[in-house]
Amino acid sequence: GMLGPEDAESLAKVKGVSRVFNATHVLPNFLSSSKEAEEENVFFVSMDRHKEQAQSIIALLKQLNWLSFSLAFEETMAELAEVLIQTTKEDSTMCVKGSVSRLSALAAVPNIFSGTQDGVVVLADSHQMAAKVLQAYQALTTPLILLVRTVGLEAWQIPRSASKMYLLQQVSTTTEEVPETMNVTLKSEYESQRQAEFQNIHCKDIANAADCAIESSTQDNLLENVDVSVTSMANAVRLVASALRSVHRVRCMTGTTPTFGMCPKLMALPAHEWRNALRRATAVTKNSDNLRVRFLMELSTNFNVYSRDNNEGNLMKVASIEDGNMKEVAKDYTFPVKQHASNVTACGATPIIPIAPPHIPPPTTTFDEDKIATLKDIYTSEYSFYELVGMICGVGFIMFGIMALMIYLIYNSLVEKTEKEVESGSVDTVRVSRPARRNFRDTFRRNSSVRSSTHS
Repeated sequence: GMLGPEDAESLAKVKGVSRVFNATHVLPNFLSSSKEAEEENVFFVSMDRHKEQAQSIIALLKQLNWLSFSLAFEETMAELAEVLIQTTKEDSTMCVKGSVSRLSALAAVPNIFSGTQDGVVVLADSHQMAAKVLQAYQALTTPLILLVRTVGLEAWQIPRSASKMYLLQQVSTTTEEVPETMNVTLKSEYESQRQAEFQNIHCKDIANAADCAIESSTQDNLLENVDVSVTSMANAVRLVASALRSVHRVRCMTGTTPTFGMCPKLMALPAHEWRNALRRATAVTKNSDNLRVRFLMELSTNFNVYSRDNNEGNLMKVASIEDGNMKEVAKDYTFPVKQHASNVTACGATPIIPIAPPHIPPPTTTFDEDKIATLKDIYTSEYSFYELVGMICGVGFIMFGIMALMIYLIYNSLVEKTEKEVESGSVDTVRVSRPARRNFRDTFRRNSSVRSSTHS
């Protein structure tokens, strides 16, 4: 088996090859929009609590006193976007106004920063999409809330104009100690490499390159708390290791000659036994939390809220949100509260724009083996054994009846044709038959007399 891939699109592509080898996939996060979510060879480690995530966003909206906002989201965050819209409907103090846009990794960021709403909420799953949104946000002053689910160890540049931007990072509640276990030399080289990429990619459109060189990355700040995506992958490794230890103990450590490394029996492990071992796998984190890990485990919903420090130009943590409630605001920091007229309501009669359905490509003419029913599909269908036998017998009787009917029709047509021919030629046949018999007798007699004379 293998760990990953982490998104539905990549999983669908990889499955085209891995299903040939009956390989098992262990994914850090649950993909509800993927058809592979119901397959027995795909295991998911973590599940998000979308309701608490939506409540966390609304908690920040209320802190800023926003009454309306437009929404943009990456395709993999569609379920959270739907829950956020539904949660907003239940709250009469705010609503979605303006546009609801989908963000694509293959297309430019649409114009999501215009309108009369109080601000824009962007839901990004990857740091690559966050970088594209921030690049489109250059020189804009529209209030922005950017939720990035998968920060990992990546970084991007924060525009100088982002004084009204807030970054939501979902953090882990466990102590993974990733920064402390990093190779310091490699980490320094990695940061230098990323900073050089920023200079080449993001600084070309800025008039003053010297100002761009001063821009600091977000990495140092965000690594103070490990991103939840790092925890999901770490838990995936823990569960795979636990399952591997269990099958190794049974297949390699039993008998008269135990093997501490790889053994032939382990190499010949059937796929179904490996999946059974994964289903039973549990692990305990080796940190102060001692958290028991299992598959399909819900993640706690804790967010850190970051804002740009106008003095130093980097990100600073200004608040934390736990289980959908604002818990801690940094000392000496005050959120900029949006001012409204006393008679202004959230949206009035403005309708809420529904989420557009995802683009479904037209069907292709390629050969799809999965759509062909096999004997295994029939045996594992929803019908019972007796129902299957009855259906097969019924089809046999129908085919037998059709063949009997065809034979009967062909026989009748031949008999009728023969009778008609006989009726039309019966008189001539009788007249000609008597002379023919007389000639045959005369010829036979002559031949007999000739043979007799020859013998004598």
